[in-house]
This record gives sequence, structure tokens and C-alpha cells, in this order.
Amino acid sequence: MGDAKQDKDVRLVKECLEGSEKAWQELYSGYLGLVRVVVRRQKWSPSAEDVEDVTQMVFTTLLSKLGKYEGGYPLSAFISEVSKFTTWDEIRKRRAEMRGAPTVSLEDIQDAGAQVPGCMEDPADAAVIQAELMVILQRAIWDLKPDCWQLLTLRELEELPYKEISEILGQTENTLTVKARRCLEDLRANYMRLMRKGCTCHE
Repeated sequence: MGDAKQDKDVRLVKECLEGSEKAWQELYSGYLGLVRVVVRRQKWSPSAEDVEDVTQMVFTTLLSKLGKYEGGYPLSAFISEVSKFTTWDEIRKRRAEMRGAPTVSLEDIQDAGAQVPGCMEDPADAAVIQAELMVILQRAIWDLKPDCWQLLTLRELEELPYKEISEILGQTENTLTVKARRCLEDLRANYMRLMRKGCTCHE
């Protein structure tokens, strides 16, 4: 039963990526409620309008992130994580704007060498530096292979124990422990690559 559902999820995503309007409408209507719930439950106090605004941001983000979904776990879990990332990024940007600080979204940090405000000379706000480093970390996570992205999101961001992750992903705890070490090495490599390309600091 579970395999059949995941096969259906993979087909739906494939059709969305191929440009099927019908498939996209099915995904949108099928997961709209879930996205709203996830957005609302993050650590902020959004108005109904805020929830709708961020919900639409989530679906916009999904247009470019669906290609990372390759099955092996429920599509609902993937969409939940995209919803959390998008909401966290919006919260970070809003807090930075309240301080009058410059902001950079996940999509603004490109491989072409975008400058990160946290690397400007004589920064006025240490909290902003930390926030921008978190943006780079989030981008580094996005660039991981799907299996690593899912595992590290559950382990490092959701802080779930390996036992619970094992039940979600259908893999043994020992396998997940070994894989997590490899994925962390890949994450470290991605992070350093983005720091070199997106953040040129001078002593």
C-alpha cells in the first residue's frame, strides 16, 4: 500500500516537472491544507494574510525544488520540509527588515558570486551575520542529494532520533548513522564552496 502511494507520488511529481497543469492542480489542491498547517505552526505569530502569503511562496519554491524528490519517502514529508524552509527564511527576512538590516533570500545566493551582507566590512549587527551564514547553510543543504537532504533535515533540523528516522525512511539505524556522516561531509563541502563563491571576505 505504501509503495503504491509513493509510486503515485513519483508519477505526480514527474508530470508536474513535465509541465502538466492538471498534475500541478492536483498537487496544489491535495497539499494546500498541509502547507497552511506547517506554515502556521512555525515559531512566529502570523496573521491569516501572512499564512496565505507564505503558503503561496511555498508553492512557488516547490516549482524549482520538485526535481529533488525521487521517492523512497512520502511526498507529504518532502512538501512539509520545503514549507518549513520557506517559512524560516521568510521569518528571518522579516526580522532583519525590522532591524533595518539588508537581507538575502535562499534564491538570491547564486553560484555566480553574490555578496553576502555578513561579509561586509565593519558589520553593525552580529545577529545579521549569523542569519546570513544560516542562509548559506540552508542553500548548502538544498544542494545535497535528495536522500542526504531528507536525512539531515530530519536529524539536524527536526532533531529526530535515529530510531524515529529509521521508521520514516525504512532504513536501519546503523545504515542511517553511516549515511549521516557521509552526508555531513557532503554538506561541509557544499558550505565551503558557497562561502568561497558567495562570500569574499578580506582581512
